[in-house]
This record gives sequence, structure tokens and C-alpha cells, in this order.
Amino acid sequence: MIKTLVLNTIIKEYRNKSLIPIFLVTFAYILGVSYGLEAIEETAKASGFDGFINFKDQRLTFTLSFVQFWAVFICAIMGTGLINSEFNNNIISTFLVLPLKRSTYLLSRLFGGSLILGLFLFICIVVIYIFNWAQLSSLSYFGKTLLCLLILFAVNFSSLLIAVLINLFTSEKIGLMFTLLVFTLIYTSNIYVSLKTTDQILEQGLGIYSSLALLVHYLFPQFGNMVWMGSSLFSKDPQSMNQVLSQSTHFVITSGLWMWCAFFVFKRKEL
Repeated sequence: MIKTLVLNTIIKEYRNKSLIPIFLVTFAYILGVSYGLEAIEETAKASGFDGFINFKDQRLTFTLSFVQFWAVFICAIMGTGLINSEFNNNIISTFLVLPLKRSTYLLSRLFGGSLILGLFLFICIVVIYIFNWAQLSSLSYFGKTLLCLLILFAVNFSSLLIAVLINLFTSEKIGLMFTLLVFTLIYTSNIYVSLKTTDQILEQGLGIYSSLALLVHYLFPQFGNMVWMGSSLFSKDPQSMNQVLSQSTHFVITSGLWMWCAFFVFKRKEL
């Protein structure tokens, strides 16, 4: 039954035409960055500035950063209708009359949606490697890319979870706007706290924005920090092991707590 639900989710989202333009824009950006940076490098060489401009190590980071941001936007769209649409169309009762736990149904839908996003990211990575093979042919890049994909899969799963939970309370249009607002708050809070330590923020005194930033930063999974963890794999200054452990631990705990909240709400939602 779980396998059937996961496959049903993949087929359902595959038929969602609203995702196609987003995927096309993403691939167009990948091509633009690949050719654009190459053109800048060629111009720099011709002008004698080739020693100052070298995007060999930055191409993958630049492109992945955009793809990661875009994947979160896709999570907001996908999470809006992943389950809410089935309530609106009275399809949900068809599944839940079966000997199927609501928690299993919810988890299967989330996993199926995450697989679609994982496949999307994998295709993006393949396209990036095709157009940057000369710069990214080292075997070390393949291992780093695989680890980065695993991190992004976890981020997408957690993002879908938050989006689905929000949309259990609202209509699809309001849910989409509120989900984008929450995701924006999470990312801006992660950036704000990463630029200053918590002690520095407390020493300066808590205002409305700083209080909200700290609350959101520690209450929700830190998507921004996890994305940066994946991107830093390709930089010359990766994160320390203590940073990786602390951020991963916080992400797992907060994601688990929000998952429990989603199960609790979904089990009590009327059909």
C-alpha cells in the first residue's frame, strides 16, 4: 500500500502542469550560467585578466545555490496541493476507508513528493556536469555531489512537511502565500543569526525583529543552514565538524517535532 501511494503521488505531481514552466526556467538558468561564466572567463583571458577571474570552483556552487532556492519554491507549490486538493475533491476518503493509517498515508505522500524533487535535482546535477565536464570531472566532485543531494533531499522533505501542515488549516491560495511567507522568514532568520551569534544579539538587546528572528531560527528546521552545509562541500572553507553536528542535530529534532504536529493535526482533521 505504501509503495502504491508513493507511485500515485509521483504520477499525480507529474501531471501537475504548473511545475513544468518552473523546471524549464531552472534548466534555462543552468545553461545561462554555464555559458555566461565561460564567456566571462574567455573575455578575461583575452584582456589579460585570466589570473584574476577563474570560475572553475564557483560554477557548481553558483548553479546549485539557485537550484536549491528554486527547489524550496517548488516545495511551497507542491505542498499546497499535495493533500489539501484531495480534501477539496473528496478523494481523501477513498484512501482512508482502506485499512491504512493516516500517518502512513501522510508519510507516503511526503516521501513521493520528495522523490520527485530529488529526481529534479538529480537531473539538474547531470545537466550541470554535462556543460561543465572539463571543470568538474574530478572524482571528488561526484562524492560531494551525492552527499549534497542527500542533504537537499532531507531539506525538501522537511519543507514539504511544513507546507502540508500549513495547508491543512487554509485554502490553497492562502496556504501558498502563507507558506512562502514562512519559508522567507525561516531563510532570513537563518541568515540573520548566522551573521551574528546568539550572544551578540542578546547583548545588543532584543527588538521585535531580533526576537522574531531568534524564535523562527530555533523553532523551525534551519533550511538555510542545511543548504549552506551542502554548498560548502564545494568551497575551499567547508564547515567544521562541530557546526555540521549541531546543525544536523537541530534539523533532525525540529523536523521530528513538526512531523509529530502534522500527524496530530491530520489525524483529527474531518473528511
